[in-house]
Amino acid sequence: MVEEFNLGLDKEKVYNRFGKEERYSFYMYSVHKDDIKKSYGEIKTDEDYKNIAILVYNYNIGTIVIFHDIDTKEIDQAIVSFLTGTLKEPEKFPSIDNANNKK
Repeated sequence: MVEEFNLGLDKEKVYNRFGKEERYSFYMYSVHKDDIKKSYGEIKTDEDYKNIAILVYNYNIGTIVIFHDIDTKEIDQAIVSFLTGTLKEPEKFPSIDNANNKK
């Protein structure tokens, strides 16, 4: 999936760059909502939020999550706040394992 989405990320490089407690890091990209394989670039106006999705790749667990229908800066900020919280509590980041545990 990382190759398919052209993320160009190498888990080993991340492990060498970050300390152990920071390995729960992720990368977040604004992508075109109609073509999530294309980077959107810098968000310059409020209208841009209607044209993006947010793609997040979590290195530690190798999970890609895509948030659709961003629409507003407030929704974007709520997503960033949630993701920042998962750095301290990585078990809250969506994964197959924690989805199965909720059944």
